[in-house]
Amino acid sequence: SDIEEVGRILHQVDGRNGVIMKVESLNEADKLRAYVHTLRSSIAELRDVIEQLKISDAHQTITSITDLDVYFSEKKVRLEAELQALKV
Repeated sequence: SDIEEVGRILHQVDGRNGVIMKVESLNEADKLRAYVHTLRSSIAELRDVIEQLKISDAHQTITSITDLDVYFSEKKVRLEAELQALKV
């Protein structure tokens, strides 16, 4: 599996198995490090987006709703009333 392969490569990079690393292994390790760096950057960006969403008005509204059925029923009644008022 990929996880086993990553572990094998990292083990070789650390030099714990006494095997002389091949150039391909070094390149693979560098690629893995770059990929890990990219993933960490993506995670940081996603955390920022999540934090922005948490403070948004939409999130505040959604999290304040205790019963979605009641909320949407009331919303429907209000919108229908507004529609009728616009038709007059």
